[in-house]
Amino acid sequence: MRIEIPLILPEVTDAADRCVERLVAELNGREGVERVHVVAATESAPAQLCLHFDQSALSLQRIRELVSAAGAKVAGQFGHAGWQVDVSHARRARTLTDLLQSIPGVLEANVSAAGLARVEFDRTITSEESIKRELERRTIGSESEPAASETHEGHGHAAGAHSEGESGHSHGDGGFWSGTELRFALACGALLLLGFLLERFMDTPKWVPLAAYVAAYGFGGWFTAREAIDNLRLKRFE
Repeated sequence: MRIEIPLILPEVTDAADRCVERLVAELNGREGVERVHVVAATESAPAQLCLHFDQSALSLQRIRELVSAAGAKVAGQFGHAGWQVDVSHARRARTLTDLLQSIPGVLEANVSAAGLARVEFDRTITSEESIKRELERRTIGSESEPAASETHEGHGHAAGAHSEGESGHSHGDGGFWSGTELRFALACGALLLLGFLLERFMDTPKWVPLAAYVAAYGFGGWFTAREAIDNLRLKRFE
């Protein structure tokens, strides 16, 4: 008998996920179950769980009940979450991955260079919201928002489904202006220019252009300082 894995573990999108291994281990060795293995996904079908069982010992209805119970047990203990974080370069993604993996209860974590964070966690130890709060506590100026593929709690709809002008919350990546680092770089350049113009062409106290230069250095060095502090917290030196 074959059952599509997403029907058993709705949060699992990859057949190589460790929860699939846990599900197979949970079913293997059951009385009447001879062998359980995974059939790889194809272009037309998702990965499937293939069960070989003794039909004289287990009915089709009973094997379905066993699979459903095993899936509920695994899904009840292990959760998966994905959301978007502010990532400016690959090294920052690696730092955030290490920070997530250091949080108690997080079993596996990965942050892509595109800023998509995915975690697997033990529900008996932590939760998705606790992980997000802990990540924000451990980082400086961390920004996160739900991944575009996920739905909001209590109402599911695709990104961009709101009518034009609807308020409350928005979807999308914000286009050219979405990068926090880009905004900081523009602010740095603008403050440097302001300081130069004030110093060269305006009769202002010396501290005024100096303040603009100091602010420019602050904006320009913010992300480097944040990365250095996060690496110190991880006891990692690069």
